[in-house]
Amino acid sequence: MDATSERGGGLRQKPFAILVMFAGLVYTGVALLAVMVEFGFFDPSILAFGALFLVAGFLVLWRKRWTPVVGLALSLLFLAFYIPIIGEIVSNPANSGFWLVITVVPLLGLVAVFAILSLWKWKQGLAHTPYLASPKSSGGLFTVAIIGFVLGGLLIGGLSGGTISRLLNGGVKSANIVIVPNAAQVTPAYSPPSFPARVGVPVTWFNQDPTTHTVTSLNGTELNSGNILSGVYFTHTFAQAGTYDYYCTIHPTMRGTVLVTPWP
Repeated sequence: MDATSERGGGLRQKPFAILVMFAGLVYTGVALLAVMVEFGFFDPSILAFGALFLVAGFLVLWRKRWTPVVGLALSLLFLAFYIPIIGEIVSNPANSGFWLVITVVPLLGLVAVFAILSLWKWKQGLAHTPYLASPKSSGGLFTVAIIGFVLGGLLIGGLSGGTISRLLNGGVKSANIVIVPNAAQVTPAYSPPSFPARVGVPVTWFNQDPTTHTVTSLNGTELNSGNILSGVYFTHTFAQAGTYDYYCTIHPTMRGTVLVTPWP
């Protein structure tokens, strides 16, 4: 039976590799859309990316030879985008993006593997290749292992995230200004957004958000914290009176102000 004659039929008639690619791509699309709902914001690029994954997932069921190529390309694009920040996010289970990375990255890796193998065995026919045709094969065992890793990561992340959040809450008392949780999506991101300070008296920021941020002067060079990791303090002493507006270079919508007055 060739690839053309294998098309059609319900989901039960699809080779296992096709079902895995379909599930991984559709899950990623839904997860990206869920991020906007969870944090209450709208991003056209995330919407478009999520829609592309959903479309790619259903195209895979169409069983054209080029459809795994689309799924593979999207998977590799997403993985390439997240590689620079995967370490930071995974190392901090309290990070708001932890659940997305710990589920989507392994699943898209699985999609990429099956897409490559499917393209390799396409002429032979996926139904004639046991590890691509049936879950009762090495392909099925590999898939179960990946899903087990994902579920274990979510469980450990949920337990660890609660502990980390409590530790972050404990650091708030000793700070003048707090970078609040989910700062990139809420207003104000810095609490209080406007802080009265005195010349010569240190002002301390504390990052209560699981995500890295900065405290950087909007105009000038007075404030330049560099990256403030989660749970880390930044302290600065102002030498001159004035109004100092600052923002986060990573998330430019985050804004704050320090109003510095001289001693009487």
